Amino acid sequence: MKTVPIYLFILLWLLAAPAYGDNAIKYFNLGVKGSATHKKIGYYTKALELNPALAAAYEKRGLLHYYQGNYDKVIQDYETYLDLVPAKADAYRMLGLGYLKSHRYERAIYNFTQAIKIDPQLTGGYAYRAEAYRLS
Repeated sequence: MKTVPIYLFILLWLLAAPAYGDNAIKYFNLGVKGSATHKKIGYYTKALELNPALAAAYEKRGLLHYYQGNYDKVIQDYETYLDLVPAKADAYRMLGLGYLKSHRYERAIYNFTQAIKIDPQLTGGYAYRAEAYRLS
């Protein structure tokens, strides 16, 4: 008899799980379609509260933070993104830019180098890495 409540709980949890993901996707899509940067960031943040594994929301929110000059938030979002989706050259480039703009040149150089290793054709990686070397 004790197992019935446990099975009932598991069944209810499984039924609720798709709705949980759908809400995160709903907020993510609002962020994609939105026009005001601060609202887009809010939508991506809400999507991540509902589903912290939604990697694309970290990427998009990190890019918006970059355009706003919030480089510590860029670093935080792209580090999390790379934990979820490793080996993306563009993500390492953006992480490097966050470090470059934060005057943390050694970390910038490291991340630009990672981007170049993944995609040797990423010309921006070379240019930004050269700039980080010049400033360090």
